[in-house]
Amino acid sequence: MMNNATELSVIIVNHNGGKVLSDCVSSVLNHFNGFKFEVLVYDNNSSDDSLSLLPGDKRISVLEGRTNLGFGSANNAAFKESAGRYILLLNNDARFIDASFNLIFDYIKENAGIVASCKILNPGNDPESSAGFLPSVNSEVLNWGLNKIKFFRLPFSRTHFIETWKKNEIVFPERITGCFMLMERRVFGKLNGFDENFFMYYEDSDFCKRAAEEGFRIVYFPSTTIEHLKGHSRHSLDAYKTLEYSFESCRYYIAKHFGRHALDKFDRRVRFLWNIVLVILQTINVLALTSFKKIRDKISLVKIMKNFSLNGAER
Repeated sequence: MMNNATELSVIIVNHNGGKVLSDCVSSVLNHFNGFKFEVLVYDNNSSDDSLSLLPGDKRISVLEGRTNLGFGSANNAAFKESAGRYILLLNNDARFIDASFNLIFDYIKENAGIVASCKILNPGNDPESSAGFLPSVNSEVLNWGLNKIKFFRLPFSRTHFIETWKKNEIVFPERITGCFMLMERRVFGKLNGFDENFFMYYEDSDFCKRAAEEGFRIVYFPSTTIEHLKGHSRHSLDAYKTLEYSFESCRYYIAKHFGRHALDKFDRRVRFLWNIVLVILQTINVLALTSFKKIRDKISLVKIMKNFSLNGAER
């Protein structure tokens, strides 16, 4: 922790990030200027050489966890050790590609009580869906019942994200992604950080919902840009286990914000869709109307998701 003159604390949670982590931290060191900042890396019990690859710089502090706390809990732990008046939560697979951070930092200093994100590009320089609507019961039924299987996409449905990047202007969505979250220290503290019942996924939606309920504004600020190697965090875990974590977080989010009755409705409708999709896929597979492997993979995915536990949503 640096002293109280620190303007900004950059918090990065890591789990087996390898060189990606060092690239992220180096981009902060190379592109931040004109203010005093610190970088806190909270390591979720990595088994790789992530930490040894970090650049040697006195502004970097490493907090080593004995277990994998998950995304939200690790951010909360790092926050307690931070000193900045402002907090930037940054994915370890994100990096700054220019000096545009100063623009969003100036904006947040001039506008109190906001939680802001920026334009996020993938390595192909295409914009990601980085802001949008909060999850609803119906949107998550469609998301898990159809979209996750890539069986049938519903571009018109009220799912997580909206195409904010088509507007090169500041907008006020319901939620932003946890890949990049910038706010005053008091905002994060007022909300007691992330809900630690989320191991990974949906904690950013929950945070934005609670922030809005407390009167804070959610902001998408496209003049600042970062690059994101999307999904790198997932690659450090088993793919199906990661999917199960996401499903558990979704169910907890619904139970927390909409109640047990809504969760029961979600469970019934999602499993109904899975059963229908499974019958259709198996029929197509028998009739050999398309690629065997592609259909078999989807059938396997549906069967795996049908085995996900429906317990433990109310914590």
